[in-house]
Amino acid sequence: MSDTNAEAPKSTTWQDWVSRTTAVFAVLAALSSGVWGASNLRAILEQGRVNDQWAYYQSASIKAHGAGQMRDQTKALGTGETAERAKAFNALASELDKEQIRESDKKDKAYHDATEYEKSRDKWVERGFWYEVSFALLQVAVILSTIAAAAKSRGLLITAAAFGVLGLAVLANGYFFIKHAPPSWYESVSKGMASDVK
Repeated sequence: MSDTNAEAPKSTTWQDWVSRTTAVFAVLAALSSGVWGASNLRAILEQGRVNDQWAYYQSASIKAHGAGQMRDQTKALGTGETAERAKAFNALASELDKEQIRESDKKDKAYHDATEYEKSRDKWVERGFWYEVSFALLQVAVILSTIAAAAKSRGLLITAAAFGVLGLAVLANGYFFIKHAPPSWYESVSKGMASDVK
């Protein structure tokens, strides 16, 4: 005679889902925390590139200005000289003119690169903002889910699920940029990074 009660499937109640839900939210919170940290690191690396390009821009600007001044002085010195000396001064002025153009081109490229790196830095800062919000929401979901298990409260579990779904949506938004945050929400971080080196 077989025991049919031992083979009958156990029915699942909402309380059985509490621990699973908590575990899922905890994993998502850990993921959100990881990408938040990675975004902050990328923003710091981009700021390093910004600093390098602005330093290169300033260097090229100084060199271009110096070459222009030397060219003008060379032309002035060549005035009233013998033909041979005037020719030498003009040749030097021509080389300095080319040097000024080269350094001006480098300056323009450095300016373009610095502004592009600033845009990239701001993108990573914004991503970090969304990931930080996602982490906070998912942590609330974990806490509420844990309390729901202890209190055996279905309402708290539903509230935890709402926070968890919202946290997951914010996490996805940080990755895909479905909706951009107003710059005023995170630009102070970008400005703070830039002012650390100026």
